[in-house]
Amino acid sequence: MTVFLILAFFGLLAALERFGTPASLAALRFRGSTDRILAEPGEVLTWSSSVENHSRFPIPFVRLQLPFPADAKPEDSPLWKKAHLRDGVQGWYAEEKLSLPPRRSITRTVRFSLSERGIYTVGKYRMAAGDLLGFREEAVEGPGKKVVVMPHRSRDPVVLKTLGGFLGDLSVRRFLLEDPILTVGFREYTGREPQKAISWTRTAIAGSLQVKQYDHTAQQTASVLLDTSDASPEQIESCFRLARSACEALEKQKIPFSFRTNGSLSGPTGKVHFIPEGLGERHLSSILYCLGTGEYTCFFSRRTLVRQALDSRKSNEAFLVITAAAESEQQVFRPLETAVGNPVCFLIGREEVPAP
Repeated sequence: MTVFLILAFFGLLAALERFGTPASLAALRFRGSTDRILAEPGEVLTWSSSVENHSRFPIPFVRLQLPFPADAKPEDSPLWKKAHLRDGVQGWYAEEKLSLPPRRSITRTVRFSLSERGIYTVGKYRMAAGDLLGFREEAVEGPGKKVVVMPHRSRDPVVLKTLGGFLGDLSVRRFLLEDPILTVGFREYTGREPQKAISWTRTAIAGSLQVKQYDHTAQQTASVLLDTSDASPEQIESCFRLARSACEALEKQKIPFSFRTNGSLSGPTGKVHFIPEGLGERHLSSILYCLGTGEYTCFFSRRTLVRQALDSRKSNEAFLVITAAAESEQQVFRPLETAVGNPVCFLIGREEVPAP
């Protein structure tokens, strides 16, 4: 009888050894995501991983490995790094060893940052389940998620001054287009408005100088043209930074703008060369996403870029050209001035000192 029980026990162990691991792996489900898709350079991101046991039985051993690119910097505590951080072939990976009760899930997080502009794949996983005795391990692997790091803002004082002058001119033109018959609200007096625009009744209520805000007979708009032809990688990188600074400045001034480029930029669904006129956080984010994915190549010439811009121009549109072209090569953009009757603003991309 004793011999029979011993044989039955070892037979059960052999069955668990043979069939337990595949069954455990089949019962596991993995879910992973970052807290954001579009990030600032150096911003701390969080990857959350959830491992679920869909079986009625416990799974005693699960090994979860999450590879990260070499450019990613782990941001968790030194104690966590010592316990979970491992060196990988193309970077580093975080490793967790779990034990899951029936019908339960366990969530773990990894904090990291990416300092350089680009598109990255993070959170590819390798999930392994072991048998009851720990003698055997089978694993499955899965894809990660995309994270896009947008460009740094430009720090070039010369071009930033040029951009400020361009925005000032747009504000003046916008003011000249106001219709004093249609009052849509009030705002604080900035010192640039004529005294006749001050509403003394509203000033008495608010306790500070208030001016009438009028509707506009025609909305001032802008078109941002990003030219990457005949430029070095350093110059193109500078152009990406300038494009971000220009688009954010237009958004801050509430000036609707479109974006057009001959460079190699990608959106969530493929290559992007034109984003229609818009305004708001979603519009700006879509452009910053494309700038984050930009490559150091050019798809078509400056002349084609200008022709496309002319084909869709508006009479009240102002053009802002971001390029690394020399002054002699900038003449190709002059037809834009003739078409709309306003000077073209040039922001010239040149190599900058890397942002800290």
